[in-house]
Amino acid sequence: MSEVITAVATPFVDGKIDVESFGRLVQSQAQGGVDALLVAGATGEGMLLSPCEKKLLVTVAKQLCDLPIWLNVDGVGTREAVSQVAWANKLGVDGLLISPPAFCKCTSLGLLEHVKKLVHETTLPIMLYNAPSRVGYSLPLDVVQMLSHLGVTVKDAGKDLDYTKSLQRFTTVYCGNELLASGFAELGVDKVVSVVANGYPQLTKDMFEGKLTKKQVALFKRLARLTMTEVNPIAIKYMLCKLGVFRSAQMRLPLTEASTRTRNLVDEVIG
Repeated sequence: MSEVITAVATPFVDGKIDVESFGRLVQSQAQGGVDALLVAGATGEGMLLSPCEKKLLVTVAKQLCDLPIWLNVDGVGTREAVSQVAWANKLGVDGLLISPPAFCKCTSLGLLEHVKKLVHETTLPIMLYNAPSRVGYSLPLDVVQMLSHLGVTVKDAGKDLDYTKSLQRFTTVYCGNELLASGFAELGVDKVVSVVANGYPQLTKDMFEGKLTKKQVALFKRLARLTMTEVNPIAIKYMLCKLGVFRSAQMRLPLTEASTRTRNLVDEVIG
């Protein structure tokens, strides 16, 4: 069965979270038919949010919709990650996306022990995040295999579909790279952690259910390319402004707002 989890963006005004705009985004997702929301992921600028800000996003999302709410646990040290899991349990989060440690790049054994520690701190579903472009390495397949008996799934944001195919031997895979959505579909992947769904939830849902016409598939592919015109979530935040969901496309440094080129490309599609 298809599943769309929207990796929601985080709106800012004057450097603070714009709760009103975030509320509009959450409600639009519920109305658009997605299956769950992921807060504080890469699209939500999670690494740049304080614990209090992450808790605010979770609380607002749970107040405004009945969708399951997933939380991204940053690619930080194990002690800090355990702390995030502890308060996520208390807030009633419905699932956890585990980003592997990045700058403190670890061995396969270190990654295995890191994830096992987090799994043992919660009863929530766990999804591992394969994001080689962000952390510098892919999840080792032997680690995924050893963790598979714990019920973990994987969001694959890589570019190697042969690697994706290998992942499928051990666990359920979610598409995390919508540029390759058709390739994932050919492998039978009908689940996605989506950026495009921020602005186009129903289109994304229909894409992964195989319900789109050729013209609509072409539109989805164009939108997916747009979201990656610059570092995500620069383009999608500008798109959400154009769609009237966000009041501002403001980013939190070191991320910067959309360039003129990106704005022009988005304007061509949205008008």
